[in-house]
Amino acid sequence: LIRKHRPLHVSIVGGEPLVRFRELNALLPRLAAMGIYTQVVTSAVRPIPLEWASIPRLKLVVSIDGLQPEHDARRKPATYDRILGLARFPNLYVKVSGEYAFSKQPYPYADMRPMVARAYQAFGPRRLILTGAGDRAFSCGRGRRLTAGGPRDRGPGGLPARGRSADC
Repeated sequence: LIRKHRPLHVSIVGGEPLVRFRELNALLPRLAAMGIYTQVVTSAVRPIPLEWASIPRLKLVVSIDGLQPEHDARRKPATYDRILGLARFPNLYVKVSGEYAFSKQPYPYADMRPMVARAYQAFGPRRLILTGAGDRAFSCGRGRRLTAGGPRDRGPGGLPARGRSADC
């Protein structure tokens, strides 16, 4: 299919892709050699092979869902601390989601700020993705400005919403 359709990008998601890590070990370098950009979205319940850090055009995305105690209980052994340790992979991004569902406080989910701050400190602005706050998504682009979209004035953790931006 890849040879026939020549996509620019392939995303491997759903379930837990690392369950098939042996197949991915063979497939990911082949996709890179074909010039295909590839993204693997995982909860990192299995260790990510170190050699994946050097595969060109590969982006890994690991999800953090909610506050640390709940995330760790749901995703063990992919604990919050283990995920933060993956920052050593230069091609790994972390996605923080579900503030509206996991926060024990109402919007703007102040109890989520320390968790988001730790992820930001470990991964920096270019490898942190904030999603799942209702209808807003945040990311830092090439210009190192944080942009956001949504109807409210402020997003999770006090980040700017639609029409607003801030330095990353």
